[in-house]
Amino acid sequence: MLLAAAATITLSTLVLPGLAGAQESETEAPPPPVTTIFTAPRAASYLDRLAPLVDEARVRLTEATDRHTALVAEQAELTQRLTVADTRMAELQDLAAAAVARANETRGRLAVLTAAAYRDAGGTKAPRDGANVDVEREQLLSERVGRALDELIAQYRREQKAAEDARAAVQKEKEYLSRRSKELAVELPEAATELEAATVFNDRVGRLIQAWQSVQLGPDTPILGQPMLSGEELAAWYKSTKRVSNITVTIDELAGYYVEEGAAENVRGDIAFAQSILETASFGFPDYGQLRGTDNNYAGIGACDSCPNGYGFPDARTGVRAQIQHLRNYAEPGVTESMLANPAVLPKFDQFGLKGRAPTWAGLTGTWATSTTYAPKIFSVYYGILEWVTDNLLLPQVKAVQTKK
Repeated sequence: MLLAAAATITLSTLVLPGLAGAQESETEAPPPPVTTIFTAPRAASYLDRLAPLVDEARVRLTEATDRHTALVAEQAELTQRLTVADTRMAELQDLAAAAVARANETRGRLAVLTAAAYRDAGGTKAPRDGANVDVEREQLLSERVGRALDELIAQYRREQKAAEDARAAVQKEKEYLSRRSKELAVELPEAATELEAATVFNDRVGRLIQAWQSVQLGPDTPILGQPMLSGEELAAWYKSTKRVSNITVTIDELAGYYVEEGAAENVRGDIAFAQSILETASFGFPDYGQLRGTDNNYAGIGACDSCPNGYGFPDARTGVRAQIQHLRNYAEPGVTESMLANPAVLPKFDQFGLKGRAPTWAGLTGTWATSTTYAPKIFSVYYGILEWVTDNLLLPQVKAVQTKK
């Protein structure tokens, strides 16, 4: 059975400036022992602190979404109404042309009526100006033609007024639609920008809340799961401690390996990084430990109280991969080498005797390491990392979009 002897690297020798706020150089004396072990209450405190941001993000996103949706719907309606107005205007143009045709037809009908009325009055042909006709005939002709003409003119005027009224209404509608369309051309991009800012704000708040909710159980947090912090964030925290690593790659590369290998095996690689901070004295590999930085072993794998030394790995990524795969073997009952994303680094992976015995980090106490406070110590480190990332990276990112409207 492969166990890491956390007893060989005691808590009193760990450098945890992320928890205590120390900014010591490597020539200074080691910090005093960390006596307070933070667990679930520490996460609960941050979640309470962040609750107002959650409410603000939800309200902003809802309001921005509703406004943008309403404007998009209005724009679609305006487009449809403009199409209808253009069609109606074209119809009115056709009606106007038809009215002209009817007017021409009316003139022809009047000519016929005039001739007919003259014949009915006893004439043989249509009268000419200055023609000598009977006065009664002229009067009768005038009355008949006049009545018909009045009716036709009245009908024509009614149709003309109706067409003009309709055309004026359509023109007024088009003017309104054109004006509102120009306003929407300004309002829609503004609403889209506001929605984008609200979405980014909501996503960043959500990510922050999710990170803290994922560890609100403290050491009872499951080992399996996707990392909540990025390699860049882990490396930034480490650099903020002013510690000097004694490893074969840069801290940026090593932190990236933890996130990548953890994601590949669905293991919390960001918490495994905190485990390694505990196991290696902040990657310093002090002389009193069983391992050296050149061993690329960041979790005390193969080291124990009675062992001369632990395992060595050919490179940093392989060492991280061995740790991540070993954690999965502890956490997942029934996992086999064939289920791994990469070939197993440690021998006899399928025959591991503690397979599935530690689904949570608390289960590593007394199994991975002999220390009775092993898991709480890991979470002391991880909470310190998450607090620093929250205050120095995530919250500033949230505030950067908080004021954008």
